[in-house]
Amino acid sequence: MPYYMPLNPPEDEDDTVVNIIYPLESPIVCDFDWEMDDYEDFADEKVKDEVLPEDEKEKFKQFLKEKVRERKLELKEAKEARKKTIDDMDPKTKEAFENIQFYKFYPVKTPDTPDVSNVKARYINRYYRNAHHLILRWLQVWVEMEVVLHEEDAKDWVYKGEGAANLILSYTGSSPSMLGKVLRVQKILKDKGQPTPNCILFSSYEELLWGEIPELLESVKNDSLSQAYATHVMSQHLGASHVDGGVLVHVSKNFLELVEKNVLSSRPAWRVNASTIDAGADSALLISDHSLFSGNPTDSNCIAVEIKAKCGFLPSSEYISKENAIKKQVTRYKMHQHFKFHLGEISKISNYDPLDLFSGSKERIHMAIKAFFSTPQNNFRIFANGSIVFGGMGGGADSVHPNETEKCLEDLSKVTGLQISDFIELLSEAIYESGVLSKLLATQKLDDHDIEGAIHLYYNIISQPCLSQKIVRDFLISATAKDCSLMISFQPRRSGSTDSEYDSIFLGSVNQIYDYKAYFIDLDVKPLDKMVHYFELDQKIVSFYTKNGETEGDIDVDSPKVGDSGTSGDIKIQLQH
Repeated sequence: MPYYMPLNPPEDEDDTVVNIIYPLESPIVCDFDWEMDDYEDFADEKVKDEVLPEDEKEKFKQFLKEKVRERKLELKEAKEARKKTIDDMDPKTKEAFENIQFYKFYPVKTPDTPDVSNVKARYINRYYRNAHHLILRWLQVWVEMEVVLHEEDAKDWVYKGEGAANLILSYTGSSPSMLGKVLRVQKILKDKGQPTPNCILFSSYEELLWGEIPELLESVKNDSLSQAYATHVMSQHLGASHVDGGVLVHVSKNFLELVEKNVLSSRPAWRVNASTIDAGADSALLISDHSLFSGNPTDSNCIAVEIKAKCGFLPSSEYISKENAIKKQVTRYKMHQHFKFHLGEISKISNYDPLDLFSGSKERIHMAIKAFFSTPQNNFRIFANGSIVFGGMGGGADSVHPNETEKCLEDLSKVTGLQISDFIELLSEAIYESGVLSKLLATQKLDDHDIEGAIHLYYNIISQPCLSQKIVRDFLISATAKDCSLMISFQPRRSGSTDSEYDSIFLGSVNQIYDYKAYFIDLDVKPLDKMVHYFELDQKIVSFYTKNGETEGDIDVDSPKVGDSGTSGDIKIQLQH
């Protein structure tokens, strides 16, 4: 049956209708149309019909509002995901969709023709939202997998940054299908004794652990595990509109070897010493450059912020031993900061507290962002029109040297046209209004046993199959959520424009509306055998902090913090060695 999947689908007539089942002894089952129905009148009608007790009316109204909010969010995410798929589509494929024609044929009626009247299709343009999205995604993958990057293409890719497992390249060429994209190239560690940062292949135990998700098992055969994990696992928790799984493109060995040579001088020395590009890989992951708002590098006035938020809750697991009870009172991030300072990996302990960022309080979110500015480390980076203007290129612990901080902040103000205080206000409002961190926190809290409980279940899995699989699987998903980054990009709305498909923030201090969008990045699956590393590191950090506490590495807690000085709302950073 030929279904036509248009690029711009017709609006669903029931989009404003929410199906309601209100839990009472005799549940209220009804439909609520947020465009046609009024909350107060709707509740009064139910009371009048004697299906809703008078003292339940306010609860019922709040229930309706929450269901409407959830439905609007679902529709918004579906719309954004559909738009992103279309925006990222190869121009030739998009043109084909726009000019597509369908023809419907029936057999000529003859004495031998069977009666097909009961199976004829009366419609050829029926639209199904999910099918439309999947068809577009399949076509995009099919087209871009035909792309092969060869040696002559290496000159068009420059260093953007890197993490423990992947090196990020930014496109500078002129191909329409590559503009506004970055390429994630796999790396291999030079020290084989170090634990692998992310999973590439599955052991037999991992096949057992992830067996309920067949797409993951199949992706291992196609070298697309990272893409499949983001699409089929993390997007289910974080929301499809906030996750970009990307598409695979083929890469030649000569391309990878030449890229390795070209970017060598741009990479931090400690990264070069630790890892190299995996020249044996035959594919790389092509994703949108989320430091750009529209995906077009020629667009101006785009600001983007990358935040590695870390774990935003205190564990309360019954499996935490008495000697490690400090974990229930002090964040893992703070304890790890003291441990890193002791090892000499950082020169200053960060003031950032993840509990502030995840608190849902405007004031505490504001505090967290100020702390990022004083000690960004590898947790905070700012981009202007796709180029980094604050933070480190390679994700080093001390990514901004204290002597360079003042200049970085001055440059940031010049590029964005905002005072630092205004910029912090803009980012704080976006985090608060979007609620984007609530899904991240919920995903992190899948770790409800803590590593001290999960490690025992890990050993159960590798000895014999048992019911502990889900707990360990949730722990690894949580580990990804604790280590991923949030990328929020902003673009000032053009003067005179009143409508936008994006969420927006009005910044009163500069009388400007900013559209914004948010994506989670670095959503790779963690290897199962890294459980031992997690447990051993956890015990080292907690033991060290328990013995040394606040005394290790404290640096003049009375020294000025971000926002303590300056006039007219300007923020100046004062750092003390």
